[in-house]
Amino acid sequence: LMAADLEQSTGAVEAVFKTAAKQIKGFSVKSATALGITRNEYQELATVIGSQLKNAGTPIDLLAGKTNNLISTGADLAAMYGGTTKEAVEALSSALKGERDPIERYGVTLKQSAIDAKAAALGFTDVSSAQAQAAATLALISEQTADAHGAFARETNTLSHQLQVAKAKAGDLAAQFGSYLLPAATKAATLLNKYLWPVLDRVASQFATVAHKIALFARRVYDSMR
Repeated sequence: LMAADLEQSTGAVEAVFKTAAKQIKGFSVKSATALGITRNEYQELATVIGSQLKNAGTPIDLLAGKTNNLISTGADLAAMYGGTTKEAVEALSSALKGERDPIERYGVTLKQSAIDAKAAALGFTDVSSAQAQAAATLALISEQTADAHGAFARETNTLSHQLQVAKAKAGDLAAQFGSYLLPAATKAATLLNKYLWPVLDRVASQFATVAHKIALFARRVYDSMR
């Protein structure tokens, strides 16, 4: 299952990041040690964040770097305030969508007036555009999370950090071993879908027909005996 999930998230990364997909895959290989999350977890988070940044106008040549920075920020916030990296990144994702309550858990306050002012300071003439709002939101988040930057790396010697890294590495190892079996498993599932299930469907359909006839016959016998 882990191998199948990794295969799926890799396809999603390629669809979103296009020519920058190689960079994201490179970041994901190091994510267990650098961020305490598996390759698959990294790629799933990157797909969501990358899509948001891309839709907000981030050019493809900057997309992988900005996405990685946000996921890294999520790992740092989780290390400082508790919770998981996934939860922190999801809060960052919500902030980009204008949903600002989740990010407050991590000491970040985003007011619309502050976002508009930051967008103007960044040089946007239309401060209400998606690109302006995203850029301003990211800038404010970066400023307000400055104390947390590098928090995950600073906790290297803690038990919590080491357990998180060990768990992520174990997940990656399981996915790697699973990938060796994936072609055979895919072929087996294909054969089941193509041959076995249609046969079982026909058998079930025929059984239902026979059962219906038996029920009708039993009903007639019962009625005749009344």
